[in-house]
Amino acid sequence: MKLVLLKIGFISLVGITLSACTSVNDKWNVHNSWCEQKEVSVTNETIVLSVDTLFEYNRSSFNAILPKGQKQLDDMVVSLKNNYQKINKIVLVGHTDRIGSEPYNERLGLERANTIKEYLISQGINTSYLVESKGKLEPVTTNCTNNMVDEVLKVCLQPDRRVEIHIEGVIPPSD
Repeated sequence: MKLVLLKIGFISLVGITLSACTSVNDKWNVHNSWCEQKEVSVTNETIVLSVDTLFEYNRSSFNAILPKGQKQLDDMVVSLKNNYQKINKIVLVGHTDRIGSEPYNERLGLERANTIKEYLISQGINTSYLVESKGKLEPVTTNCTNNMVDEVLKVCLQPDRRVEIHIEGVIPPSD
């Protein structure tokens, strides 16, 4: 009886050892020295979201996200889940236009970036996050002048109002 149990145990051990390189949904992947190693690619990606598409003007709360912005966020979450094997870190940086005081814009940029962070977490994007604001310190516009009518200036400065999402992660190896 003991000999039969030993044989069954040995055969089971051999079977487990031989199948140790297989993976089940890439979740249980075993990396033994005799297994063929797949190349891992770490990538950095930056996504720039227009705040005017995301939020109502001068707002930052989740309730102020516009329908077009909600779709943009939903599409980004699908892309993150489909294109990354693992996300190591996400850095969210809020930017504003130059209208308003520096402290106000610093806070507004931070609130917008935090809202995006909370949304990503609520959608299951669990990783390390760093949230910061550049406020009005890093504009991308150069041709907007104070001589413009308020509404024209607001439209001209639109590219400055943005949230940059810097993603560091591992993309699946190509087969």
